[in-house]
Amino acid sequence: MSTNTMNKAVKLPGQAEHFLKTQAQKPGRYTFIVTVPMPKGTPPLPIPIHVVRGQKSGPVFLVTAGEHGIEVNGVAAIDRIFRETDPQILKGTFVGIPAINPANVRSRLWPGNQGPALWDSFRAWPGDIKGTPAERITATLVKAVIDSADVVINIHAWSWYSASCAFTSPRNPTAVRLAKTFGLAFVCFSFSEYCKGSAAELHPKHNELSHYVLAHGKPGMLVELRTHHWLYPPSVANGMNGIRNVMKTLGMIPGTPVRPRVQHSALDEEIVQAPQSGLFVPLKDIGDRVRKDEVLGYLLDLKTGGKTDIASPCDGAVWLVSRVGKSAMTLSDMHAYADKGDMVALIKHVVRG
Repeated sequence: MSTNTMNKAVKLPGQAEHFLKTQAQKPGRYTFIVTVPMPKGTPPLPIPIHVVRGQKSGPVFLVTAGEHGIEVNGVAAIDRIFRETDPQILKGTFVGIPAINPANVRSRLWPGNQGPALWDSFRAWPGDIKGTPAERITATLVKAVIDSADVVINIHAWSWYSASCAFTSPRNPTAVRLAKTFGLAFVCFSFSEYCKGSAAELHPKHNELSHYVLAHGKPGMLVELRTHHWLYPPSVANGMNGIRNVMKTLGMIPGTPVRPRVQHSALDEEIVQAPQSGLFVPLKDIGDRVRKDEVLGYLLDLKTGGKTDIASPCDGAVWLVSRVGKSAMTLSDMHAYADKGDMVALIKHVVRG
């Protein structure tokens, strides 16, 4: 079935608030263009939104990506799911926002290195329609689709040497179930301190999209897919499999979720920092289980040829094992030579269940 592109842009705020309740009611695939008004002197920002209306009624499932310009695996995963989902089989509505901020993706850079119109929306939820560009983006999307969704997943990405992971709050049992069902090697329940049941209780420095959704009592999660800067086919496949798994669990499409043989569940984590400079040589791989004081790798001193062992501070599973620089967002920061204080590993405290 071909895509029905809605050429008339949806403008907010105004009559198009919660347009999912009024637009494209017949089964089919649709692409809407939501236009975000920007401050004076900055052109409005168009954001494409994919919608698949199912033949039968069911939940509204929203998946987003593309907040940060170098995190592109989720963008591709959402677009491919949109194009493969059959409206005649689907129960409910699938909504995909491949890029929350398309301008960030087009720039190929992390928002902190970009112009003032491309501000970071990551901690700008639920936003302000008269605020910064980032706040206008989030306020527009909240009114257009997010408040109408029953389940929300926001896909990001991190280092090449990190495992894909789903983050949610243990306070929401449905979110926990869906995070595990998403089917990544790691599931982390570290959102508990930020999502206590109401928007007013959100930590002021952690007002992410997933926190906003969870604070309103709905299942939400943040997914970090392995690697950024480039499309890594296994990560795109993991994202697509996860989206399908959630749709199967919600009864939107037929089938049984495909999950890994080993899945690590964690409550929190410990960062391992370099005690001095040197080339970090890892001896463990992501996903490996480790014991406290077990050697994770070593720092090679390029002046003396000596080495300094780096040990695990706790029992757990290796989520990241590589040198990550101060910002972790540029190619130079991915270099293996560590300065004192750089993160060289991250160990998740693994729990049962």
